[in-house]
Amino acid sequence: MGELENLRRKVDSIDSQIISLLKKRLSLAIKILKAKKKKKMKVYQPDREKKILQKVTPKLRPIFKEIIRQTRKLQAKRWK
Repeated sequence: MGELENLRRKVDSIDSQIISLLKKRLSLAIKILKAKKKKKMKVYQPDREKKILQKVTPKLRPIFKEIIRQTRKLQAKRWK
């Protein structure tokens, strides 16, 4: 196996882990939504989102912004 194939296998493995973690994150987001409903909170929590983004390096912020945006979108759909 060549170097390129080996590196691609490693990337594929990491991608699988990322997918698994994103699924877990979305599952938790649904549980968070239920807790928000009980407390009569809004889906959008800008202070919380800001805290998350402050922990992330600038190069990864666009990715995390999209993750947060999609999570909020999922919560908003299930809010009804």
